[in-house]
Amino acid sequence: MKYVRHKVLSGLVLSLALLGATRAFAQGLSFAGPGSKARSLGGAFTALADDYSAIYWNPAGLAWTGRGTYGLSLDAAFPRGTMRLRTGSWPGGSAPDIQSRTSNGELSTGSAGAVFPVGRRFFLGLGVYSPVNTGTVWSGADLAPLTANRSDIRWSGRLSVLTLAPVVAYKIDEQFSIGASLTANYGRFAFSRYAGNFSAPLPEPPYFREIDLGQYEESSTGWGFGATLGFSFRPSDRFSLGAVLRTATSISFNGEASVEGFPALATALSRSIGRTSAIRKTIEWPVGLSLGLAGRPLEILTLAVDFEWTRWSSLDAIDTVYQDPAWTSYMGERGNDHMPMFIRDTLRVRLGAEARLGAWAVRAGFFTDPSPAADDSINPFFPSRGALAATLGVGFLFSSWKVDGFIEYRAPRALSVGPTSMPVGPLSSRTIWDFQLPGQYEGKALTVGFAVSRVF
Repeated sequence: MKYVRHKVLSGLVLSLALLGATRAFAQGLSFAGPGSKARSLGGAFTALADDYSAIYWNPAGLAWTGRGTYGLSLDAAFPRGTMRLRTGSWPGGSAPDIQSRTSNGELSTGSAGAVFPVGRRFFLGLGVYSPVNTGTVWSGADLAPLTANRSDIRWSGRLSVLTLAPVVAYKIDEQFSIGASLTANYGRFAFSRYAGNFSAPLPEPPYFREIDLGQYEESSTGWGFGATLGFSFRPSDRFSLGAVLRTATSISFNGEASVEGFPALATALSRSIGRTSAIRKTIEWPVGLSLGLAGRPLEILTLAVDFEWTRWSSLDAIDTVYQDPAWTSYMGERGNDHMPMFIRDTLRVRLGAEARLGAWAVRAGFFTDPSPAADDSINPFFPSRGALAATLGVGFLFSSWKVDGFIEYRAPRALSVGPTSMPVGPLSSRTIWDFQLPGQYEGKALTVGFAVSRVF
């Protein structure tokens, strides 16, 4: 088991860094954008963008509202995941398979926004929403065989981002509009895991002393800024086209990390290593492009499709800076301050349909959610795998008020991964095996939400 614990340590350090680096895929889930109408259409809203949530989906769409609007939404997600780690197939491993399921509970988020006309062509507004709210919690009792039978070890990760977005839209003429929003993003990143063990040298037999490093915990917060630029073309009331560019956004996280067993390690090595250290890391959400088309073939029927490309390949590594020099030395010697990313660009496809029946609207949607991560790099805190999702929703309009609701079911593909030895770059002695935990991973997520909005 000594070898297995070492692999858990090196693998989970990267896996948790990856959890913080991605917004659209993780065991739990990340929220696909605000607004129940947009969500019920599977997110195919770039060309439609006709309510307050256009602040996120396509700011240019706000120019077609004609009047002021405000609204709010609340969503709740219920992710579930299971894993079976085939430890007997790991190099040097002989332990029985380990099975566990997540105990996340519910993840909730919300959004709100208001837009006001300024003259006949300009619209100004402000929105607040959470584009990322994801997390994973595993049972310490289930994973005790990996932690010297310590069932008290906490295994969890959580990443959330809250965005404040002032927005402006301009109606060029009766067919064209443009819009832009600045995004001020506040991020919170926290995780807990087992820190592994360390063989401290001794001057006489047995020459080594195993030190249980115990619990590792990290918590950090930070700010980052970006922009969303939108374009809309509506040649008639039956056809519309939209395009959106989301700039890269880097959030600089600052916080603290702690290792329970570092005081014991310091004593064994006769050197100064504090239990805690201030940390700093920068995580980038990459450039994204969206193109949407929407049409109304029948008076009561609207169809929409979106194509969303994200340049994940620009994120090749995450570096963590430890302010304590002893931590810098310890983590640097083990390569735990530089984490390569095994990711690629993705293209997401979204489809949506809406049928209007008087004051009621019935909606359905579907979208693909490809994973940018290589299958070989899967592990418990980053069980990234492609998913398919289906949505249903309803809306009701009365006077100047509108109420919308939706339900979304996301089904990630089941994935079974065996150990590999693919090299990972400049550290020639390290392979992708150092950053994975082979096994079988399955999961699902159900999300429900509602929104209330009004035009004035």
